[in-house]
Amino acid sequence: MESSNSCIAHGDRQLRRIRLPGCELRCQVAYSLPLRNLSMARVSSSWKISYAAPKQAYEKHMFCRPRLYEPRGSVPDVIWEAIWPWVPANCRVFDPHLIYTPVVDGTSLRTCLEKCKKCRDAAMCFFVYSEFGDMLGGFSPVIWARTSGYLDLMTSFRAAEDAFVFRRLQGKSTVDVFTWTGANQMLMQASELHGLIFGGDDAAVHVNKDLTRATSSASRSFSSPPLLEESHGESKVARHRWTEFATRSRFAGTSRVCYHGIGSEFTCGGGDRFEELKTVVQRELILNTAKDLVEMSTGAEAMLVNRRYDELKLMYRIFKREPTMLPHIITAMEPYIEGRARGVVEDPQMIDSPAAYMEKVLELKKEVDDMVVSCFDSDTGFQKGRNRGLEAVLNKDTRCAKYLALFCDLQLKKGLKGRNEEEVQTLVNQVVSLFAHLKDKDIFLDIYKSALSRRLLNKLSVSNDAEDCFITKLKVECGQQSIQKLASMFTDMALSDQLQEEYMKGSHSGSPGGVTHEVRVLQTNAWPEKADDVPVIPCPEMTTCITAYEAFYNSKHNGRKLRWIYNMGSVELKCHGLARPHILVVSAYQCLALVLFNQRQQVTLREICEATKLPEEESRRQVTSLTVSRHKVLLHDATGKDLGSETKLQASSARSLDFCRLLSLSLCMF
Repeated sequence: MESSNSCIAHGDRQLRRIRLPGCELRCQVAYSLPLRNLSMARVSSSWKISYAAPKQAYEKHMFCRPRLYEPRGSVPDVIWEAIWPWVPANCRVFDPHLIYTPVVDGTSLRTCLEKCKKCRDAAMCFFVYSEFGDMLGGFSPVIWARTSGYLDLMTSFRAAEDAFVFRRLQGKSTVDVFTWTGANQMLMQASELHGLIFGGDDAAVHVNKDLTRATSSASRSFSSPPLLEESHGESKVARHRWTEFATRSRFAGTSRVCYHGIGSEFTCGGGDRFEELKTVVQRELILNTAKDLVEMSTGAEAMLVNRRYDELKLMYRIFKREPTMLPHIITAMEPYIEGRARGVVEDPQMIDSPAAYMEKVLELKKEVDDMVVSCFDSDTGFQKGRNRGLEAVLNKDTRCAKYLALFCDLQLKKGLKGRNEEEVQTLVNQVVSLFAHLKDKDIFLDIYKSALSRRLLNKLSVSNDAEDCFITKLKVECGQQSIQKLASMFTDMALSDQLQEEYMKGSHSGSPGGVTHEVRVLQTNAWPEKADDVPVIPCPEMTTCITAYEAFYNSKHNGRKLRWIYNMGSVELKCHGLARPHILVVSAYQCLALVLFNQRQQVTLREICEATKLPEEESRRQVTSLTVSRHKVLLHDATGKDLGSETKLQASSARSLDFCRLLSLSLCMF
């Protein structure tokens, strides 16, 4: 494509024309401010001046007025041409659109405010016509909205210094503009009681609540005199003439950027020509500057560190016009996320605290997820960059996988207590989302399976619904094969509950020999616990319960071989051998040792092994825990904690008979 460039010099400014074949360049001559001396004029909000309008006549030069669409209201072009240079540059890239006019909407302040509410993120220009032919109005970085008193400027995301008021009196051709002085914080207020007020310490513009009368006073906010002739006093607003415009909240199209950036209005001969022009402009404004914008001191990295997400979002929307430039932002985002993750993982206070460690990691994960959604519209490239930043740190070792499994166990045992369904679902989604980033998924699943087994057998789960929710989410992430054993554990528990209900209907009501008996029938390969190949001799009370259940089970199923798993069982004992009666919850192996003290006062470790057929090492481990706890159940005559085969054990009380009695028995069998 051939193009020719030329420049028009005016004062200290040059306007660059781009000529394309088939394009008609139409330059509109309008009145604006001379730019030879910057101390005497202002075109954007970044230029400071000490007065509002020059005393001398305006000078003609190339000028760009806004593009207006029907309905466009009653504002003449000469007014737009006069005030448009004073509108800040970040708003001039948008096209004004009519929001309210009495011709269509009637003289209702409520209607006006409701229509403004639909464009609450936009800036606005407003215009008031008097019955004497005067026109006054202003520009505000925020649109009219109901307020109690003056608007709090701290809530505005645009600077109040961009605001200004203007007037053109009847019979005069000049437009006087008065800018924000910063002398107070009184920009605007709107209510159905007081009407519309613009400016403080006496309002520069005040329209009553019926939108029928307007007044103006000398205002410190703009250092402006009364905008109406003093002889007019309170002036009636010309009916059907009060109009208000607001800039659109959408980012302007590329053609509009050309329109305002070049300083001329032009039309293209066809769609192909427009695309050619669009390519040229985007190359100049985006392709050639993107990398420098990202790497500058206030670029993407500073935006991420200072969490200026609105600016990040704007940068993404601009760069998205040239998708090849987006990797520049991603390159800055990855090390930022990696550094944040490393700060959590390498914190020494988190090394021995799985719960605190995982809470910090999940908090960071949620923050970066929200950032990718809000700033980058969940763009796939940014999602991958986020994943790389997190996984580079979390997968350096297996600690995150282990701590995540322990965190899940802690939450399912007591952490979810009192939470509603929505909160539980949110936590589950966060955990599974983090789990998806781990490469050591097998380590997580092994620890999770062991913890789930303990929760199910010991009835420690806070909520079965939460357990089911975790399994369902893990199935989606890992597949059916990986969590099949976890699902089988829940199936075993459900079938065991059904059998237990039928067992309770027997003549003994589920308590043969006066001992409440609960049994879990488990599949051999589904559970992480394995049966000890030890021919344990149960106590008489256990034998009674086992015989009763085997008879019941064999009446339901023929030809099935059952094996009792004592190392997975638990027993409740009522113990009289202490200073006062206690109910002890012990393992089945510990129960076999304690019931021996019902017949004798002293028992050696060797005698326990002979009576129960437990291996000596297992007997020592089980009995030692009964002698070193804060409330010692047994005493021994050994000099240290280590027990020998001939170490004598006795109850901590002198009572020798009826040391303990079984209350309930919970056993498992494969």
